[in-house]
Amino acid sequence: ETQIETHDKNIKNEIFFVLLIM
Repeated sequence: ETQIETHDKNIKNEIFFVLLIM
């Protein structure tokens, strides 16, 4: 798994977490 793919997953996880809070 490349760092770019991992970084992309991290961004999606952060967005999902923010949506859960709202």
